[in-house]
Amino acid sequence: MLMLMTMNLMMSAIFITLSHPLSMGMILLIQTLMISLITGNLSLNFWFSYIIFLVLIGGMLVLFIYMTS
Repeated sequence: MLMLMTMNLMMSAIFITLSHPLSMGMILLIQTLMISLITGNLSLNFWFSYIIFLVLIGGMLVLFIYMTS
């Protein structure tokens, strides 16, 4: 749990230095995955964290389609 939180903090620090949208999206995806893992471990029920992860992935797909068109 502590390792996930530390990695999440490191990804936040790396996110500030990035300027390319693809790398920012990848860091955001990794952060969301870590937050959903932390939430699932704390609540002992992964449904809520799974739904949060799917909503963010759907939002990123909409942004990707908007940027490419």
